[in-house]
Amino acid sequence: MSDTPYDTTKDPAPAGLFPPRATPQPLLDIIKNPASAGNLTDEDWSEIISSDWRELLAARPQFIEKAKEYKNGWLAILLDHPELAAECAMWSKFHFDEWRYLLEKQPQFADKCAKWNNFLDDDWRKLLAAQPQFIEKAKKYKNGWAAILLEHPELADKCDKWSEFDACNWLQLLEKQPQFAGKFGKWGVFDDPDDWRFLLSAQPQFADKCRIWDEFGHWDWLDILLKQPQLAGKCDEHGGWSKFDFDDWCGLLKKQPQFIEKAKGYKYGWLAILLDHPELAAECAMWSKFDSNLWLALLRKQPQFIEKAKGYKYGWAAILLEHPEFAGECGMWDKFYSYHWRALLAAQPQLADKCPDKIYDSFGNAFWKQLEEIDPVFKKKHVLSLQRKRTQLEA
Repeated sequence: MSDTPYDTTKDPAPAGLFPPRATPQPLLDIIKNPASAGNLTDEDWSEIISSDWRELLAARPQFIEKAKEYKNGWLAILLDHPELAAECAMWSKFHFDEWRYLLEKQPQFADKCAKWNNFLDDDWRKLLAAQPQFIEKAKKYKNGWAAILLEHPELADKCDKWSEFDACNWLQLLEKQPQFAGKFGKWGVFDDPDDWRFLLSAQPQFADKCRIWDEFGHWDWLDILLKQPQLAGKCDEHGGWSKFDFDDWCGLLKKQPQFIEKAKGYKYGWLAILLDHPELAAECAMWSKFDSNLWLALLRKQPQFIEKAKGYKYGWAAILLEHPEFAGECGMWDKFYSYHWRALLAAQPQLADKCPDKIYDSFGNAFWKQLEEIDPVFKKKHVLSLQRKRTQLEA
């Protein structure tokens, strides 16, 4: 890319405002062949985001007049050519986060901004980090003060916005500056498990303030225990362990292996254990609770458990799905449910003759169509099923 005032490699847009993305094909076409710009409609131009305008203008600065027709084009221009500000009539159309980004780079435009009250805590934090001279402006707004206190708690005595702070302000403030809890008496405003997960993951001393433990989902418990394992007692008290799935146990045991004994009380916990510690198999009393998916996951990594799997119908369903050569040993064909057979027949059509008639007769037309596309044998099976149904109707 040429070294022009629009060279975005020198000033990459922040991920929060302009997330990394591929340049749209129409812009690539224009960069390669400017004449192709005639193929774009006004709607096409209006949908070009600021980062793409910057890329286009870096390569083809002759499009600056076109950029002036659109809000996003002007944002791109002002970031690199503030001397053109007198021509801009789009100030009121800039979104507040666009204002924050513009002021980070060009603070002289502060008098043009009418969106200060819309700035979020994070906008103020980023703006003050880049342009600390805006601290007096920030003090006029509750979100501004919340951002100030996050980085400068020593200014707390100057704050006159404590009563205006909302749940989001307090959540971020207490997460980083827990000493302000004395100024906060409305713990009930944190009424979502997400709020408490965020706070307790950083400040476990507030656990006794939470009144919605029973609403926590598996992800809430996992995130908290990964960072604050001392809160395991709360998980015991409110039944959190039973909400964990296989992936949760794998993630937890990897970082907090002391919970292996707890994992032994749950089938998903045992799967996580056996995948990495097959030597503990003798302790497992959960084999009969494994479903086909659990057996399949286990056998793929620890195939030595195939003999153990042969003692259970779900184990056999998993075995046959990928190892039909063991079909001669299976004595559980009539134990499989319809969903087992659907998976087995789709993966291993050579087992067609093992499937009971009652299972075939339960299939709908859509699945029959799928089977018939897999193997011709199922066309015959479908005909036989239709004949059985017709006979039953005539009886």
